[in-house]
Parts: sequence; structure tokens; C-alpha cells
Amino acid sequence: MPILEYFKKDVRRALEEKLADDSMFRSIRGTCLRVMNDAKEIKLHPTELYYLAFCVIDSLKGQSTSQAESYSLYDAWYEYDEVLRDIYGGDSDHERHSALALIMQTCAEWLLRSRDMSRLGIVSNLKLQIAYHISEEFSRRLDEEFRRGFCCVDEDRFAGIVYDYLQGERLISEEIDSLLDSMDGDAGMENPSVAPSSIRIAPRKKTSVLTVLNAMYKAGWFTDVDGSPLKNRDEALNDILRNAFGTDKDTAISQTLNPSNGTVKYKFKPLMEKLLDGKEIELFIHDLTQELMENHQ
Repeated sequence: MPILEYFKKDVRRALEEKLADDSMFRSIRGTCLRVMNDAKEIKLHPTELYYLAFCVIDSLKGQSTSQAESYSLYDAWYEYDEVLRDIYGGDSDHERHSALALIMQTCAEWLLRSRDMSRLGIVSNLKLQIAYHISEEFSRRLDEEFRRGFCCVDEDRFAGIVYDYLQGERLISEEIDSLLDSMDGDAGMENPSVAPSSIRIAPRKKTSVLTVLNAMYKAGWFTDVDGSPLKNRDEALNDILRNAFGTDKDTAISQTLNPSNGTVKYKFKPLMEKLLDGKEIELFIHDLTQELMENHQ
């Protein structure tokens, strides 16, 4: 079984160059490589860990203390388990949970080392998720690995960096999203391949189209040529984008569908209103329901 990737190799290289002197990246790079060393299918790269950890951190930044504690206890694990499941499929529970634990532990370590006492409840909740979903032994192993990773870090300087970030308005996950978008654009200029279809997605509607395609994928409406269920959501949706809409570069599906600003959960009606630009939503839902019922009779 080949190693599954979250970022493409060119994205990893670009991010490693960008983050070479970043203290928060350097604090987790070695730990990530050690913990993921034995993985056979799901092996998070340090740049992927950095990005996903900041997705969680940036979601927490927009919440009150009580909201953040509730999110870290009840939602964060399951939300990002779904993200990883969409990327890697559901066959490798052990390795997916190990990767997920590494993300949660990274967030806990950064928050703890910020020396912001108001974050201790969040730290405890994130650690509790690791012990609950995997084991206390694995949680202790991560503690030891991160102690090794921070042994050469200037704790006072690091605390200042993390504390300032938590108090500020900067969102690193969004900066990485922008970098990914720019790389997609550059690649499109260099390699203007087109699909047989002449249909293209309207400007600023790609996320809406992907949201609909993702719902169809999860409902099991797509199969392979033999009629078997598909196992890789990102590969399937990128295949549709290439062949139906002429997209010439793979899209970072999860980053597009799961923005890191705390708005990853959409209600059905507001989402459809957004997709339809304020058209008669009730009438649309009624007609769609009737059509679906007729098709399944």
C-alpha cells in the first residue's frame, strides 16, 4: 500500500522553504518525523502537521474561553477525524488516529508553552481526547517525544511568539491556503491543459460546486467503472473537475471544503441559500425533494 499524501510534494517543498526559520515549525518537525516513522499508509509530513494544527488553533482563536473548551472536548477530534477520513479513507483507523493524536498534541503543546493560564482547560481537553480515543500509554509517549523536540528551544522566546500569535489577528492557516491558491494559479499558467468539455466553473463558485459534489460523493452517487464504491474522495472530485470543468491542477479539496476560520459546519438551508444567491429556497427544496422521491420510486 503506497503512502497517502495530504499535500503534494511540490507543496511540501515550498512550505519547507517558507518555514525554514519558523520557530513553531522547527519545534515539531523532528517529533513529527519520529512519530510518523513507522507509518505504512498515513504518514503526516511536518508541513502537513503544521498546517492542520494551525487549522485547529485558528478555529480556537475566534471563540470565547468556554466555547474553546467545549470545542476542544466535544468537537475538535471528530471534526478533524472526518477531514482525515475524507482524505485517506476509513480503512486505516489506527494510523489515522495516530496522525490525529499528533495534531491534537501539537496544539496542546503550543498552547501550554504559551504560558497563558486561561488555555489550560483546552490543553487538558485535547490531551484527554488522545487518551480516550487511543490510550494513556500513547499519550505519554507523545509527551516524551515533544519534550525531546523542545529540548533545544528557547522557552521564554517561544512562549512570547505563541502568546503574541494567540492574541493577534494573524491566521497562519489562511496564509497557507492563499499560498496553495497561488501555486494552483501559477501551475495553470504554465500548463494550460483543457478537458474535452467546454463547460467551466463560474468565478468564485468553485467552493459551491465542490460542496455539491462532496455531498453527492458522500451519498454514494459516484462509483468506479465496475460499479464499486470509490475510496478516495479527493481523487474522485479532482477527476470530475479535470474532465468536466477543465481544471488543470489538482485542488486541495479538504482545505477548500473545510476552511480554518471556524466556519467548517454549515446548516443545510443557509448553505443552499448561499449557493442559490437568494433565490426562492423553499420552492427549490420542495421541487428537489419531489424530484428525488420520483427518482427513487
